[in-house]
Amino acid sequence: MQIPISKASVLPSDPDTAVEVQLCVMVAPGVRAQVRAAAAARGVTLRALVLGALRDAGVLPGIADADLADRRAVLAAAKARLWRERGGAAASREPGAPRGRGRAGGATP
Repeated sequence: MQIPISKASVLPSDPDTAVEVQLCVMVAPGVRAQVRAAAAARGVTLRALVLGALRDAGVLPGIADADLADRRAVLAAAKARLWRERGGAAASREPGAPRGRGRAGGATP
């Protein structure tokens, strides 16, 4: 069964302009476990698995592969790149500051 949808209801491919809301469904615990296991076996998030299934079923035909990407991974990569560009851990220390956690080793007097 095809469900008519408007073009405005399809997620945009640009993650910066996408406004997202939570989608909740009640399922049996076994179904939830199977869906999680399927996502883990494919190496994708639950979000990507569900959106891909909706796309493949013809419910969301306009969804792009970019919309299925794990946005947490994209954000983590952007943070890591920024951290490297700013000099990494070396830039976070003050000049002359000791390395490590700042705990003195050995016995205390």
